[in-house]
Amino acid sequence: MNETVKNSSITTAVICLFLIIWSGLIIPEFEKLPNDFSLYMEYDGYDQIIETYDGELSNIFKLRESISLEVISIKENNFEISSHIHGVRLDTDEIVFNAHHTYNVDKITKLHNDKESKMFLFSPGVEKQNYDFHHPLIFSDATLIFDGEDLVKDLNVYKFSVKTEKNDISFVFPQFSPNVIWSDTETVFWVQPTTGDVVKFKRTWEDYFVVDGEKTKTMQIGGKETTQYSTDILVEATKAKIQYVNYYKIILPTFIILGIIAIATLFYLRKKLTISREELIKKEKLVMIGNLSSRIAHDIRNPLNVISMNLELMESKSKSENEKTRINRMVKATKTITYQVENVLDFVRERPIEQNKIKIGELIGGVLETITIPETITIQKQDTDITLKGDKSQLEILFTNLIINSIQAMNNVGEIKINFENHLGETIQISISDSGEGISEKNIEKIFEPLFTTKQQGTGLGLASCKTIVNSHKGTLTVTPNPTTFVVTLPKNT
Repeated sequence: MNETVKNSSITTAVICLFLIIWSGLIIPEFEKLPNDFSLYMEYDGYDQIIETYDGELSNIFKLRESISLEVISIKENNFEISSHIHGVRLDTDEIVFNAHHTYNVDKITKLHNDKESKMFLFSPGVEKQNYDFHHPLIFSDATLIFDGEDLVKDLNVYKFSVKTEKNDISFVFPQFSPNVIWSDTETVFWVQPTTGDVVKFKRTWEDYFVVDGEKTKTMQIGGKETTQYSTDILVEATKAKIQYVNYYKIILPTFIILGIIAIATLFYLRKKLTISREELIKKEKLVMIGNLSSRIAHDIRNPLNVISMNLELMESKSKSENEKTRINRMVKATKTITYQVENVLDFVRERPIEQNKIKIGELIGGVLETITIPETITIQKQDTDITLKGDKSQLEILFTNLIINSIQAMNNVGEIKINFENHLGETIQISISDSGEGISEKNIEKIFEPLFTTKQQGTGLGLASCKTIVNSHKGTLTVTPNPTTFVVTLPKNT
């Protein structure tokens, strides 16, 4: 992977991470209680109540009750919330219920800070399950039971119900002090699950005096539910909030995902353009090499043959050791030029594969005899009688290139090992390893690419032509570093 592709990938990852973190920070804001949180609801109902401890229950009268919640102090994430529930007889405007209470609530979780795992209000994303509450409309710890789905106007909601018994509410009626008053209630909440808003509420109760844990006398019986006016307002407010929640939970994430896809597509296209441009440059170079190859064949090979033959003649007639040494150097130089020319020609010319029976051990042995191997290089070749069908001349080019490549990689000093493995009688594996410094990880993926070379002198086509020869034989050519080992796997076809 080149640096441009790496930088593109890193940039894409950073942008995606930023978008995810940003959306993660924004979305929870609507789930928290705002610093100016307040809530007001009205209820209509009926009631019967005694005026004195010894009195009788009054006739049934209409009741108007309200609850107001308001933040009165803030300390970091802790809210102190005031709750005021107020009830009035509609026929006489007489106050029959007046209760104040304060709660310490975590603004993020909406849990009571002083009541472990007890919820104060619902949060967005209500599930079809039971919830442990200490709700300001209940006055006590209670588990709200999921009771199915329902419609309030045209709004889909969840119903939660709860029954409480023997709940001490003596503090609400100080006029009856020091008598103990307990309350039994049945309560139903209609909750919109997306927002967690309560859009409708209904409750019935019976309050009674208690002596030594026993009920002695009923002091109040009644019931209430949210007024139609309050329900209408709550439903409309909840609908608006649903749009707000959906924006952050659906629309915004969708835009973020589309943005990520767009950015990823942009970098992908940029990567493809870079690769295409690089491939185009390589193809242009290869076309140039192909055009030049015919000139090289005629303009260089023939003169090289003349030079080589004359050098051999001069060497045979030479009597001075110094002169022989100089001639030998020239011979090696012409062989180097010939090798480079053959590399180019082997790569650009296409020749049909001739399928002949070959003893692979003898073939590589013959290749070793044609290569000038320095005295400082040791060759360890495993003996084998394995045969295969293939093109002898092309396989000779293949192994010549691989062995010369190993010699050059060791700077003419080291050891080369050539081993053979017969795989299930179907393929033969030839491995050539050397004791050189090895191939770096950044070069291992490019080593078979045309024109890629790490040598100061080299065409970058030797290993590419090796790959082409192996592919034409329907085999595979791989390389592993440390130590550098080229593995040729060829079908035997015998």
